Amino acid sequence: MSKSICVRKVVYIAVSCLLLVVVGGIFVFGRVLALDRECRDFVDSMLPPILRTWDEDAFLNEALPEFLVGERRAKVSELFDQFAESLGPMKSYNGATGQVQVSATTQQIRRTIGVYVATATFEKGLGRVTLRLIKQDDRWRVYNIRTDSDVP
Repeated sequence: MSKSICVRKVVYIAVSCLLLVVVGGIFVFGRVLALDRECRDFVDSMLPPILRTWDEDAFLNEALPEFLVGERRAKVSELFDQFAESLGPMKSYNGATGQVQVSATTQQIRRTIGVYVATATFEKGLGRVTLRLIKQDDRWRVYNIRTDSDVP
């Protein structure tokens, strides 16, 4: 086999591998963008009804089942009472921004999480609600909620 044929084969293999990596990257990137849009749409549809009256039951319907029992359930109730007292009911919702992260392990375990910050105007001022979500059984679930604001 001549040297030029070997060089062509090596170049062909290298270009083919590079093309596979690029196409795979585009596919993965497109999938992550779709998950991001899906998660943000979920947050933007789920959160306003909860914030209007700090509806604890509506929140728990979207939370991981671990929130529904024992001390965590009591903590959610306490937090929502604090949020309602410090911010008051929501007057307008300004949308959420954030991102989704997909991770996988060598054991084929895939985890998809989203972290989003929504801003809203409440009776007592502007506030931010940070949600951490996980996609579990093809459904987004909240596993952490936090608020902060400039309201004294």
